[in-house]
Amino acid sequence: MYINFRVLFVTVFFVALPFFAQSKPKPKKLVLLSKADLSIKEPSDICILPNTNKYAIVSDNGLLFLTDTNGVVLKEADFKGFDFEGVFADENKIYVSDERSRIIYVFDYNLEKINSHQLTYYGGRNSGFESITFNKNKNCFVLITEKHPSIIFEYDKDFKELKQYPYTFSSDVSSITYHKEHLYVLCDEEKKILVLNPNDYSLENIIQLSDINPEGIAITEDGRILIISDDGQYLKKYSLDTK
Repeated sequence: MYINFRVLFVTVFFVALPFFAQSKPKPKKLVLLSKADLSIKEPSDICILPNTNKYAIVSDNGLLFLTDTNGVVLKEADFKGFDFEGVFADENKIYVSDERSRIIYVFDYNLEKINSHQLTYYGGRNSGFESITFNKNKNCFVLITEKHPSIIFEYDKDFKELKQYPYTFSSDVSSITYHKEHLYVLCDEEKKILVLNPNDYSLENIIQLSDINPEGIAITEDGRILIISDDGQYLKKYSLDTK
């Protein structure tokens, strides 16, 4: 029996093509809802305090601020670190990553420092832990180093290291947040958000930004994406256009 493998290959390719096309994630677009100028110099990350109408914002100057939903400062922590780059809040605590010292500082909602955890990382002093969030799917904290190289670190609730994963999806990492079984990683240099699977950290989607120096990301319960700019010194709120 004679089989024309060339014809067979072409036939199988075009039959399978629609299935490959369907599996490719549809790129998401953002719609700007509002913009607010910040009085905070060099803001580097933002998070939402659960069950409140307040945000926590940190700055490159080692400062932690409590703000309203328009970014207006309500309170500033008395404690000052060196280079605050990442911030995350659970139901009663705020966790701040100091990039240069490799320390995670823990604050209560009154911005009083209540604990700290020294982490180990031997990379460049200014290329340390740029981001922090809690991965509910794996019940662990996730921190990613900024660059040279970017590495995903998992920690338990006492900040004991669990595992490391390589990160190769962008040239740098500025911030990370967890929202409804997805991880959203902000890339400053490439101006984009990468949507990762929280179980294996595979790439699922990309959202392009136009912001100048986007340094921090958070997502509200109803899916509004908050972006803060370091150089621009502003807070923007976006919605996802899923059309």
